[in-house]
Amino acid sequence: MRNNRQINRQRKRGSRLNAGSQMAELGPGLLLLLTSAFFPLILLSNLAVTYGAGYTLNNLQLREATVSKAYEAQNPSGNVIKNIPSTWRNSGIGKYCSLTGDPATTVSYKDGLNANGVQDKIVVITTTMQTQPMLSGMPFAAGIPGLTSPSTFVFQSEAVMENPDDVIAQAPSSPSPGGGPGSPAPMPTPPPQPQPQPQPGPAQSASSAAPVYGPNPWMGGAYGWYYPAN
Repeated sequence: MRNNRQINRQRKRGSRLNAGSQMAELGPGLLLLLTSAFFPLILLSNLAVTYGAGYTLNNLQLREATVSKAYEAQNPSGNVIKNIPSTWRNSGIGKYCSLTGDPATTVSYKDGLNANGVQDKIVVITTTMQTQPMLSGMPFAAGIPGLTSPSTFVFQSEAVMENPDDVIAQAPSSPSPGGGPGSPAPMPTPPPQPQPQPQPGPAQSASSAAPVYGPNPWMGGAYGWYYPAN
């Protein structure tokens, strides 16, 4: 009987020791799980969302550039470089991307196929953006892109222009104050209005009309003051 009691006591004592060791291992196990699985999964999810948003932005810019003239697509204040990225960042999926600044876009062109004497043109859109780190200012594990340091995404896509002539199209010249090329001729300044001289007889009624400044039919259409015929 005594031997059985001793055996039971030893078994209970061993089970308590096993339970205590399991509780002691729970903390390190959770820490290992968080550092090796949970945080990397969050980082990968963040990178996936950012990559998808950047790819969408680059695709929108490419679609706009294929139907735009070269001077419009390469304009820093145009739709491709400024308006589309601003709209993307302030609304939609771009709001979930923590960027360090506005996306940078470059637009270039190259020759495509030459079929039947028609030279195709290809537009190349390169979009670069940099995201903020998830854990900034961490003393350990420094230099990990996306986690403790900024990560840079570069997207590049190309497509055939809808109209190859849009690449060589020139921007319309705006009218200049000095009357440069493409501006209308300035209106001549009218000279002082002559004073009508009274005439006797029937001509008095003709001279009583007010003079008019404009193309003079009696001077070959040149501008000047004249009395309209009654």
